Amino acid sequence: MKHFLTATAALLFAILTSTLFSCKSDDEVTETVTFSNDCIVTGVTLGNLPREMHTTGYFGQDSAYVVSINGSYYPFHVDQINNRIFNTDSLPLRTIVSKTVFSAFNARGNILVRDLGTGSNVAYTTADTVDFSTDRLFTIVSTDGTASRSYTVEVNVHKQEADEFVWKQFAATNLAALSNMRLFAASGTLTLFAHNSAGKTLCLKASAAQPEAWEEHEANADIADPRGIQRFKDAYYAIGNGGLLASADGITWTVVAADAPINVLVAAGRTELAGMGADGFYSSADGTVWTKVVDDAPNNLPKESIASVRVPSLVDETYESLLLLGQNGGAPVVWKRDIDCTGGEIFPWVYYPVTEENIYGCPPLSLPSLFRYDGASVLVDLTADGSLAPLYVSRDNGRTWKTGVFAKPGITGATSIAAVSDEQNYIWVVCAGQGEVWRGRVNRLGWKNEPGAFNKMPAR
Repeated sequence: MKHFLTATAALLFAILTSTLFSCKSDDEVTETVTFSNDCIVTGVTLGNLPREMHTTGYFGQDSAYVVSINGSYYPFHVDQINNRIFNTDSLPLRTIVSKTVFSAFNARGNILVRDLGTGSNVAYTTADTVDFSTDRLFTIVSTDGTASRSYTVEVNVHKQEADEFVWKQFAATNLAALSNMRLFAASGTLTLFAHNSAGKTLCLKASAAQPEAWEEHEANADIADPRGIQRFKDAYYAIGNGGLLASADGITWTVVAADAPINVLVAAGRTELAGMGADGFYSSADGTVWTKVVDDAPNNLPKESIASVRVPSLVDETYESLLLLGQNGGAPVVWKRDIDCTGGEIFPWVYYPVTEENIYGCPPLSLPSLFRYDGASVLVDLTADGSLAPLYVSRDNGRTWKTGVFAKPGITGATSIAAVSDEQNYIWVVCAGQGEVWRGRVNRLGWKNEPGAFNKMPAR
């Protein structure tokens, strides 16, 4: 009897269940609804957005038009720890975010967005257009109504043109009478070497935060030409009275090699200091012991207007190159030497001959400064009328030099200049004559890279 009752109860339960949840007919399907307390955003993708563009008409008038940009090219990062949703790569300047649409807004739960006018939450679907002129608050409510979670959603837009070069001018009157200048930048400090009107060697220092205020110090040695000073292994090196000199601060100099076989310093790498004597190139690992270096064109050595830069290897951090420019017989010459920083291989200095097919050869040089910027070598020089020459850019180790890549500052009336780049991706140009300092940067090189979903590999 007990087994009969149990079986009967099971049968009745099965009949009741099939009555409540089974199909009403063979052609009609009834879906069951499962409620959950999940409330989380799992992914967001932008749709197409309008962007206002500007152009200049035939008669110089400004004209505006609108284009569509594909928002899926700007991935969104969902920060579940801080409840933020944002695009790590900002949208282009003048994107109209007041008409933002999402092609996907994936969430477990019901999606609500806070209304800007009433402050109340209203239902949201990807068919809706949302005004992201300001950050918006999205709330995910679980389907069982027991939990909710709010996210701040940001649609970031650049406020600057990425490749626009912006220059700022600073007055510095105590620079006006200087000549033979050489500029260095490191750790937020600008260090300038120069001759004053009396021919004395000066070391001037300024904070990058206050480039109009320079502290002036007279060096305790006479440097033959401050333009030849090199920075090598946390010290400055120069040719002066007594031979090869070294200084930790640029003010107090001591002799390190009275009989060095060089009369000019030409370049500095990580492991080698390069100089040139009457019979060609030399190198030294410490400034005291010098070794002759082979070159392939002794008749084309740089004689004047010398500038150099260290070029790191893109494929092997143990290798680098020294790029050297100068004048010989009134014509520019370009030299390069590869360096194995481990000391395993020794390479010669190689001359780049002038060829007719290269229409972008090195320009004539006067008071050149050479430095690395945006992955390229940049040449800054002065013209005969005291204005700045176009900024020449080489991305192939000195073979070609092109203008029009970076805008130059409006320098006029300069009698001497020196330029350098720093860790903050600024280019600094110091000008004698007018006594001024210029600071410039490509906008995109000053933008902060915010970490996103794929910036760091997970720990193993």
